[in-house]
Amino acid sequence: MRYRGHGADVDVYALGREECPLVSECKSRKAGGGFVQLERWLGENDLLFLRRDHAEPLVLLPWRVWARLLAKVRP
Repeated sequence: MRYRGHGADVDVYALGREECPLVSECKSRKAGGGFVQLERWLGENDLLFLRRDHAEPLVLLPWRVWARLLAKVRP
């Protein structure tokens, strides 16, 4: 769904409907191109922090961890 005309794929109201949503983008690849290396780096860990020089860090987490976090913060 679009949030206020934004071209993102999904609005996530993780903090409740009264709060601004987390505007998110969804990507998928049939052969997993680009994802395989990320999955290797993540391994059996819960989170993967990524940082390119002079760029804002990124956080990658598996769905199981995301669901656990949502269960804790949802009102």
